[in-house]
Amino acid sequence: MSSPICPMPLGEIVRDMLGKEKETNPVKRLYDDAFKADIGKWIASCAVIGLSAGIMSKHPGHNLLAASAYNLAVGALHFFAFKIPVRPQGLSNPRPPIWYVLILALSTVMWLAALTVIFVLREDIDAYNESSLGKRRTGFVGDISTGTVAMLDNLSIACGCFGICAFLFCVYQWKIKKIEPPKDGPSTAV
Repeated sequence: MSSPICPMPLGEIVRDMLGKEKETNPVKRLYDDAFKADIGKWIASCAVIGLSAGIMSKHPGHNLLAASAYNLAVGALHFFAFKIPVRPQGLSNPRPPIWYVLILALSTVMWLAALTVIFVLREDIDAYNESSLGKRRTGFVGDISTGTVAMLDNLSIACGCFGICAFLFCVYQWKIKKIEPPKDGPSTAV
């Protein structure tokens, strides 16, 4: 399906190039969708790493520094986490293993906390207003500032938005839980 060098599902690329039909097995489709969401979460974590490192390089206040450090830690954890292909528990039980559900729950909570803390502590940026300098004429741009304060504001908003994307990918991966558990006893349907 994929290799450590190329995390893209190569089978799907070949299938699309050859014009073969899409997968009809609903369980296989759910696992493929979870894998695609994992790739999206990995891309969002790359963006969060870069943006939070950019915030930290601007030497913000203590609150924003702590928020960006937490976002950097969460992004790095999801970037370097091993992507173990998830398979059903067995031929008779199509549900994901319990470790996958636990890791997904932890990941969802971590991303929710990361996006919340970056948006809540973003208000600390107002402490950087320099009152000793008079307002200078900037032409048509007016109130738009390109200084460190505006850059910190923009970086923290972008970091929070990519955190939202990663959180939504986590929520999308919970779709795999809708697989019915195996029924105990003999099957009545023929």
